[in-house]
Amino acid sequence: MMRMSKKRLSALLMALTLAVVMIFSGCTSDDNSATTETVKSTATTEKTTAEGTTDKTDETENLTSSTDAQEETDAQSTQNVKATEKQENSNSGNSDKTPVATAPESTTQQATEPATAKPTEAPTEPQAKTCTININCSTILNNMDKLKEEKKGIVPANGVILSGCEIEVQEGDSVYDVLVRACQQNKIHMDADYTPAYGSAYIKGIANLYERDCGSLSGWTYRVNGVFPSVGCSSYDANEGDVIEFLYTCDLGADVGNGFNG
Repeated sequence: MMRMSKKRLSALLMALTLAVVMIFSGCTSDDNSATTETVKSTATTEKTTAEGTTDKTDETENLTSSTDAQEETDAQSTQNVKATEKQENSNSGNSDKTPVATAPESTTQQATEPATAKPTEAPTEPQAKTCTININCSTILNNMDKLKEEKKGIVPANGVILSGCEIEVQEGDSVYDVLVRACQQNKIHMDADYTPAYGSAYIKGIANLYERDCGSLSGWTYRVNGVFPSVGCSSYDANEGDVIEFLYTCDLGADVGNGFNG
């Protein structure tokens, strides 16, 4: 009986010990779990706190930036308002000034523009004085039977040697001078002699047609403005606008309107 009681007591102690161990183990596990959960909770709380702090910091910075920008805007607006008020005060001050009396405009209009000087024109050279000269031998065409054989090839088909040629007339020129100048400019042959009996030059030949080439009464005569002068051509003055003609006659001037061979 005693032995059974010891065994039972021993078993009870073991059971009690086991129960204590289990209880202790359970408590430890619960403590560990609680500790773990507490650590996790603490970490989560710190993280949340850190994030919240970061968010608050960002919000604070944004709020600060916004506040600074608003302050700058307000300062600029204040400056603009002050400038506007200053300008208005200035304009108001100017408008308050007494206007200066203006003298009435004179009813008499005075010339204010200076007289415009006329442009100086370049001096023009005086226009040369000219006359017209004609040289004609058409009378030979009606007297070809009298013309020397060697001259037949030099007579123009229409009898015109020079027509409507304008030649400069210089001071003191004679009709002879005009004839010489015209022949030189147009490369026409001319031959003349001075005749003491007339006190003037005598025209012997023009364009290689000489006196007596077309009969004994043939030769050169001249007229000015339709008139046959009674003096030699070197004794007759040439004037501006004159029409001078040297004509070949086959009948001592009768076939050209004059019986005198100048």
